[in-house]
Amino acid sequence: MRIAGKRSWTEVAGFLSESEADELESLVREGRNRSVDKRDRPSG
Repeated sequence: MRIAGKRSWTEVAGFLSESEADELESLVREGRNRSVDKRDRPSG
């Protein structure tokens, strides 16, 4: 699910500083990567 789409996290949240927005984006990207890794693992 894309919350921000093409808009920046600062625009979406409205109250984040640029560094906070960068940190949030990094955390979201890391979570997405872990989710993809879990899906790609063979089950069993």
